[in-house]
Amino acid sequence: SLNGCIGSPSSFTITVNPTPVAPNVSNTNYCKNDNALALNPNGAGFLWYTSLSGGIGTTNAPTPSTATAGTNSYYVSQTVNGCESTRSTITVTTKNLPSATLANVNSSCPPLCTNLNLSSPDNLIAYDWTLGDGSIFTGNDTVTNHCYHLSGSYNITVRITDNNSCKNTLTFPNAVLVYELPEAQFSSNPQPTTLLDPTISFSNISSGTRPLTYQ
Repeated sequence: SLNGCIGSPSSFTITVNPTPVAPNVSNTNYCKNDNALALNPNGAGFLWYTSLSGGIGTTNAPTPSTATAGTNSYYVSQTVNGCESTRSTITVTTKNLPSATLANVNSSCPPLCTNLNLSSPDNLIAYDWTLGDGSIFTGNDTVTNHCYHLSGSYNITVRITDNNSCKNTLTFPNAVLVYELPEAQFSSNPQPTTLLDPTISFSNISSGTRPLTYQ
């Protein structure tokens, strides 16, 4: 009304939009040092937060770090028709890489035939061995009666996979040492030997990488 006069009525439509549901999310697992992707839930108009309530959201989707093992939580809402939903929680778990140790191998002369035994605190499901002499083996935690026929020092490399599908490549340097065979050699003097000088001196010039004994 104006000055006591009532004008013609007008109608207004007020629309109350429903609060959208929280984004549909899935938890994610990585292995340590994996290349992670930016989080990408189902929905639209995302806002990302560092806590389940409060704070100021950002439209930039985070990319998880996999540098260390552990669990991190990320919080996301979606906005539809200007209305923001509650937040969903995405849990990202980074798992440690599997580890293992190689049992000591006793050094010996060639041929050195030995079992190679790997032990691990993890639940390993696959082993790919590189034995240092050009041989490879795919199987379990033990290589049975493998023979090294040439002298030298051999590195053992094993690529292991655990039940989380995490893989790790382990190298055991100088894991196998095969001694060089000694070579028996002597020299005599004088050369040639004659009846005029019948005394012969012998000198030992044998060689080997280990202490030598003589019989």
